Amino acid sequence: MHVLRLSPFATCVAVCVLLSGCMPVGDHNAMACDDSADMGAAPPAEVLNAPALPQQAITTCNIEFVNNRPLLGHVDGLARIGLVNFKGWIVDSRQWHSLRPQLYLQFRDAAGKRMWEVPIVERTPRQDIVAAFNANPNLLLSGFDVTFYAGGLPAGYYSPRLVLRNKRSEATCGGGPVFELR
Repeated sequence: MHVLRLSPFATCVAVCVLLSGCMPVGDHNAMACDDSADMGAAPPAEVLNAPALPQQAITTCNIEFVNNRPLLGHVDGLARIGLVNFKGWIVDSRQWHSLRPQLYLQFRDAAGKRMWEVPIVERTPRQDIVAAFNANPNLLLSGFDVTFYAGGLPAGYYSPRLVLRNKRSEATCGGGPVFELR
């Protein structure tokens, strides 16, 4: 039996490599990494057997950018192997304040048969939205910024929308623009 003894530095490197999702391949200098572990952003969860909650529409939102490209009509050619980022804003027109937790980015496939969602936890300041709605200071954190790893999604077209959910109902906004994952 052979025992391999590593220096503290080599042990640290080995542990870091294993925790990063990377594995040695072929020669000892080559590494292959699982992108999802390296990306630091969770993949979206597929929505299966969603409870039938009463729906309300919120018309005051804009999903403005996907990967820093304006989301106007269609955005083609986003890489599935990598991170996808959405930015925009939403205001609860039922109560005229920016939305609190329980906000999700949800998207459906082109056939409308499968749906995924990611929670939106990062709210961003939007002075332009405050100004646009009569200087309402409650709207300062109406912006959002959400990033997810898209590697597990099938290639195709998707339609995003924003969903505010509580135990009794859902309020939705958006659903017009389309983005493509290749």
